[in-house]
Amino acid sequence: MEDTRQNDNRLLGTGLVLTSVLVMLAMGHHPSAAHGIGGINTVVHVGMMILLSVQFVFLSIFTLGLSRRGILAAFAIFALGLSALAHIVAALFSGFITPTLSAPHMPSASHDVLKLAVAVNQTFAKFGIFATGFGFVALGSTLVARPGIWARLLGASALVAGLAPAVLLLASQGVLDVHGALAAYGLHMAWLSFLGLLMLLDKDVHGAD
Repeated sequence: MEDTRQNDNRLLGTGLVLTSVLVMLAMGHHPSAAHGIGGINTVVHVGMMILLSVQFVFLSIFTLGLSRRGILAAFAIFALGLSALAHIVAALFSGFITPTLSAPHMPSASHDVLKLAVAVNQTFAKFGIFATGFGFVALGSTLVARPGIWARLLGASALVAGLAPAVLLLASQGVLDVHGALAAYGLHMAWLSFLGLLMLLDKDVHGAD
């Protein structure tokens, strides 16, 4: 039983670290100007949708270990699920819908339609950051109340990683460009990598009973 638990932790930890690195790699290649469908644009946005969905599954598995330790764990899964969905919608608009409307072979879309597509992308991307923040805060609040240094350290860092991007986004008056998204994702992925590393090292990330 103990060997099975350790193997599960290592598998989950490896998945969290690897997907976090790949997300940042994808964001680092995100087009910062007008772009069409195909090439690096498609790779980045399809990759982000897949990676963030897989991360949601990994985080849900981890959070289920907290399911009997507070209702906040359920809120965390709900918020993280909303975040994954919001980021997928944002990626669809940024990577496919807006470029399709702007393509030379398409009938000219009105300026208002293009503005609407961009606004939808921005709205869902921002919502995803706030939802991730809420999920991290819910997780962090649960973990800091647990016994064990690693659970409390993980919880405290989750609070920082969840709140900082949301505060920075609010301070920028809601303006979210590629660099801002890169900073927000960077903080989120840093925490997920930290969680994954602790699981790889077989630390008590859920807190001792």
